[in-house]
Amino acid sequence: MTKVQVQSAGSALQITLPEELVKSLGVRAGDNLFISIIGDGEAGAWVSSFDPKSLKVLKATDKVMAEYDHTLRELAK
Repeated sequence: MTKVQVQSAGSALQITLPEELVKSLGVRAGDNLFISIIGDGEAGAWVSSFDPKSLKVLKATDKVMAEYDHTLRELAK
């Protein structure tokens, strides 16, 4: 877990990501981060560089790739 401090930036709030977190998330300036509130917010939040909407697509892709693994490997030859 990484602790970051929330700072005031004009009429907004901001956080600064330490280098180790930037590398771990694979983000650059201008990239988007997605924040999901856990439960009622009392439990915290989940931060990701991955769009949760894309998860459905990736799960479907994984399913197809698993189902047709042999065929895809043959086609890749």
